[in-house]
Amino acid sequence: MLLREVEDWPVAAVVAAGSPRLRRRFLDNMTARHRERIEGQVESLAGTPDRAAEGRERILDLVNRLAEMGVTGLEYPKGDNAYYRESAESQDTNDRWAMERFAAVAGTKPASARTNTELVALFRALSEIGRGVGVVALEPVAKAYLDEELVREGAELAADCTDVEFMRQLLETRRDALLARYKKRLDMTVTASMKVAAGASPRIVEEICRTFA
Repeated sequence: MLLREVEDWPVAAVVAAGSPRLRRRFLDNMTARHRERIEGQVESLAGTPDRAAEGRERILDLVNRLAEMGVTGLEYPKGDNAYYRESAESQDTNDRWAMERFAAVAGTKPASARTNTELVALFRALSEIGRGVGVVALEPVAKAYLDEELVREGAELAADCTDVEFMRQLLETRRDALLARYKKRLDMTVTASMKVAAGASPRIVEEICRTFA
């Protein structure tokens, strides 16, 4: 929640002011794309204590505002989840658990081969992982099992702690593009099939298909 709301530079400023060990530990618990964004600013902010102090104040101010709004979940809830891992454990451990948990709940069938009913278990597994060890652990799952474009991108955006409203807009744009592309494919199939049935020459069928490509 916190990384989803805060800008990159306050995080980078605070990380830059920390010890190399603390810096590595913090960055290792981010997704590759999020870590790359932060690392791109860390070097330029190193040795700037004023910026680090400003970054800390910005983050604390955000935490206070979220608390005043009644937002909870600034820590991942333990609840009764027997698979919860304390944040001090390595991200590698969380990633391994995420992969095992996904396979146990949803199986290893690729997303693109699942029916809508089978997608229910997939999204349940993703939710369990996000609440159990944090959304960052969705990244290796997305790479391993989420071969369907929109499903994979949704999980990757969640893993990057993307703003929810921006995420919705982006995914809806991707969805509309995919629908348009799929409709064109269906239109090609219907038209070409009719030409084949009517005995059209291969060259004609090919030229008609190219109008849809």
